[in-house]
Amino acid sequence: MILTAATTNAALLPLVALGLPVSMGAVVLVAPMGLQGLEFRPLFIIEAEETAWALFSAALWASLLAPLIGNWLRILLSALQSIPASATGLALILAATAGVYAMQARMIDVYIMFGAGLAGYLLRQQGYSLVIIIMSIVLAQIVEPAYVGALGVLDGSPMELFGRPASAILIASGLLAMAAGAFWRVGRESLTDTDSDGATEDE
Repeated sequence: MILTAATTNAALLPLVALGLPVSMGAVVLVAPMGLQGLEFRPLFIIEAEETAWALFSAALWASLLAPLIGNWLRILLSALQSIPASATGLALILAATAGVYAMQARMIDVYIMFGAGLAGYLLRQQGYSLVIIIMSIVLAQIVEPAYVGALGVLDGSPMELFGRPASAILIASGLLAMAAGAFWRVGRESLTDTDSDGATEDE
């Protein structure tokens, strides 16, 4: 419980200071704040100083009350476990559908929600991390305006980004991270296959 409070507060700092949601909790916080017209970005702590301090105060009180609230929630969640998963899932689907439709009263939003849910289910079945996918979608809303602005400065030539040392280093680091993740995944799968083949031969 203490660890959860510590990690949550740590994730709040880059969100408020830089506009970067680095945890699933921070990603969830971005959506309702956006509905209120508040956008997390590097100048958020200056442009919305009162809101930023309110978030810090809420995080402080949450840390102090975590033991008391945690014990109460533990009892509540234990009682909720007796409810069948099918009933809980149906209630969540109905609540999500009503919430999405209530925002702009458009069925296309509901269709998009179900499509995204199906895509998320298929990706999860393939072993992809939904947390990373959701974070990338949220970060895209922050990165895209900056990218468009950079293209305006560079006369619309994206290749100029590779000529700037800072941007070239960031792009190269991202590509290396993607390649390292892919190689690690392939290596882990091959190691698992080797272990399973060895166990089969021993039998």
